[in-house]
Amino acid sequence: MKKNNEKIGVKNPKILIAWDEKNPKNQGVDPKEINIRSNRISGWKCPNCGEYFEQSVHAFYFNPICPKCKKVIVPKANSLSVLRPELAKHYSKTKNNISPDLVAAHSNKHYFFECACGNIELRSPNKIQNEHIVCKHCLKQYQTSFFEQALFFYIKKDFPNAENRKLIYGKEVDVYISDLNICVFFHFEFSN
Repeated sequence: MKKNNEKIGVKNPKILIAWDEKNPKNQGVDPKEINIRSNRISGWKCPNCGEYFEQSVHAFYFNPICPKCKKVIVPKANSLSVLRPELAKHYSKTKNNISPDLVAAHSNKHYFFECACGNIELRSPNKIQNEHIVCKHCLKQYQTSFFEQALFFYIKKDFPNAENRKLIYGKEVDVYISDLNICVFFHFEFSN
């Protein structure tokens, strides 16, 4: 039994911009009522280059690319650009060979992302929780307490070479002052 929520009109009606009403295969068919998994061959027209082509509804729905101009006709409903537009801004269009319009927003596949700090990292969208911080280096500063960051801030004023969350002999220290070869551990307990 086909589900109503799997119809094109429900899942991603924007895809119907490419529906070719003049194609004989589409005559008398309400495209909004077609199941997205249908193998029915339908006529499509690319709004970018005007190319007419025939393809199954299923194939076109899950990969809405024009066979002639190779442009994405409409972003997939579950894509980065639709569901996570802020993260899509960090998606590297030069290092990845697929458009963010076709990448699932919560995919476990790895893609290149460009952080605001300039780092480029290979990460899966599903592992990136903060849409604005995509590199592990920048994420570090948000995984510590306010008090630890305050301590680091004031130490760094007197010791510019101080490092935050440095690994020393396989153990992480909160602040490392290389000039003095000193490790600082900060432990804070709060109770009522």
